[in-house]
Amino acid sequence: MKVKGGMMRRMTVLTIALVMLATFLPNGGLLNAGAINPVLTISPQMDMVPVGSSVIVEVRLVDAPFSYGLSCQIEYDTQSIEIDQDNIIEGEYYRQDGDETVFTKYVDDSKNVGRLNIGVTRFRESGPIAGSSIVFYFEAKCKFVGEAALVFGNAHIMDIRYQQGEAFFEEVPCRVEEGFVNCVAKDNEPPKVNIVKTPPPETNNHIGEYEWNATDDSTPPDRIQFSYKLEDPIAGGKWSNWEYRTEAAVTFLREGKNCFYVKARDERGNQSNPVFVCNQFDITGPKLELQPIPNEVYDQTLEICGLTDLPETGITLLMNGVMVPLNSDGQFCKTQHLYPGTNTIHVSATDRAGNMKQEYFTTNYVIKTVVEMWINNSNVLISGKNRVCDPAPLIISGRTMVPMRFISEAFGMDVDWIADSKQVNVTWTETVAGQKFSHKLMMWIGKKTYNIDGRTDVMDVPPQIVQSRTMVPLRFIGEAFGAEFKWDGNERKVTFEYVNR
Repeated sequence: MKVKGGMMRRMTVLTIALVMLATFLPNGGLLNAGAINPVLTISPQMDMVPVGSSVIVEVRLVDAPFSYGLSCQIEYDTQSIEIDQDNIIEGEYYRQDGDETVFTKYVDDSKNVGRLNIGVTRFRESGPIAGSSIVFYFEAKCKFVGEAALVFGNAHIMDIRYQQGEAFFEEVPCRVEEGFVNCVAKDNEPPKVNIVKTPPPETNNHIGEYEWNATDDSTPPDRIQFSYKLEDPIAGGKWSNWEYRTEAAVTFLREGKNCFYVKARDERGNQSNPVFVCNQFDITGPKLELQPIPNEVYDQTLEICGLTDLPETGITLLMNGVMVPLNSDGQFCKTQHLYPGTNTIHVSATDRAGNMKQEYFTTNYVIKTVVEMWINNSNVLISGKNRVCDPAPLIISGRTMVPMRFISEAFGMDVDWIADSKQVNVTWTETVAGQKFSHKLMMWIGKKTYNIDGRTDVMDVPPQIVQSRTMVPLRFIGEAFGAEFKWDGNERKVTFEYVNR
């Protein structure tokens, strides 16, 4: 076919000629066997279309090296499919560079086999075009249940070339891939959706993982599509695109009730009502208030009290790993057993979401020894326990004298007697700020001079031997050991309080 240079810009005649090619010529799609030819495909957008519903069918040209125009005829069963000529729309292929085209369409459905005739061409000034895209698409409506084929009766792709100023057309070999529309019985039942995995009802994790599935009476599970959204207390939520995925990880951004919704759509387009689950997102720790804890205690037990959230909030209170019961108002008290020295106490409150408030504190349990003695009485109380002291406290030269070894050993000290020099040595240790310090007291019978930790001093009354025991002044022994002491004149009673740190 030859086109003269003076042909009108809008080549309607050429387009009609292309349609006639599709009607009367045999299919030219199998020329040049073995060559890489362009492909003309028919692709409905849905696999299963309910009777009475329509589906968009796309006709694509794929991998065309050069193409100036196209004509094709698609045959179909008019008893199964109905095609409306007004709903046949030109695609982007021949207009992808912005130039105009001439597009003609004609539907003949007067017989059992309908024919859709299409012709499309560019203008000579535009020249050919290449690539892959939609040539045209149309709407096919299902009339009866069954598989309705869409086949190419003819398909011709034309190219243009120039020789001595004249334009010549030649056919480009192509392959065709035909399609079908699967018309099924109308289905109005939507799928049934189930959420099968959620975060805990109350959580402090910013990421929430959800999984779901669905069943349908006509669509296989792997062909059901889903859309989901997360609604938070402030921003609400937006539905996702329809996808086949059945799991999602979403981010909680705001504290409070966050609700996850999911809905399903089957192949017939039926949508389920959304199902949802709500989770309380909480990153605020619980309340934990403790009554003041002393740095130093003298009893082996310590009652620790405080206040936390109400029990109905699901709060769990632990003290050194042991659960502590709560009162109805969230108050608690627990008696903690202490060991000599530094004790570390850990108190934690954890809510249902996993948020924890915790406190660490230390208290030093020191042993206090109380010695109660009476003048001229051998009965003695040491921290409330009866003991016998020999000799008993005495008053000598107006000074209260007490037995040195008895008092020292009651305080946990070591006493050493050196007979040759009539010397008494007392040694003991003391812990200050976590460090141990050693002390040593040296005294001599009959001498007022004594030495403590290398420092020499003088006492009022020297140590004396009474009934083979060393007796020393009450005030001196109290001050040397750092013990508190007091004298009760009415009861003629001496009381020592010594803290063994």
